[in-house]
Amino acid sequence: MPFCEVEVATGTPPDIRVNFNNTSGASDCPPDKFDAINPQELAQRLRVDRVVLNPKRHWVMDQFTISEIGETKDFEGIRTTWIGSIALKDFFAAGSEPFTPFETNRAPSRNIYVKGKPVFLLTPPDGKTAYIVQSYTDHVDKGLTMDKLPQLGNLLRLPAG
Repeated sequence: MPFCEVEVATGTPPDIRVNFNNTSGASDCPPDKFDAINPQELAQRLRVDRVVLNPKRHWVMDQFTISEIGETKDFEGIRTTWIGSIALKDFFAAGSEPFTPFETNRAPSRNIYVKGKPVFLLTPPDGKTAYIVQSYTDHVDKGLTMDKLPQLGNLLRLPAG
């Protein structure tokens, strides 16, 4: 299932949070409307510090449920629902290096993977933790599809280790 996010930074220092507004269940994120959004202009209209557009991604689980979601908003024709937030400093830290783990304050959710179907894992060098891939994007590799995920490790430029 495809989705995209409009991430909106609000609050006053030092308590600025980035709110994740996700199209899952609210909109199919039409590319023509999403790509037409100017994040700087939208931030000015909303009177917020920053708007970040998280390009279209695709959920890889077989079923996804989420509860205690927030308000549904329309951002220039893209309907989204609040599903979580993160402190701005943690948001920037997470984006500073690829494959950096971070936690968000997210509405309770449940990801269901059907027994016998593939699950994709990212295992850091310590080998003690495994991260389950929840979504992928074809934003960089336009040819990336669910069928190509088993070969993803060969396509990525992973950090040492």
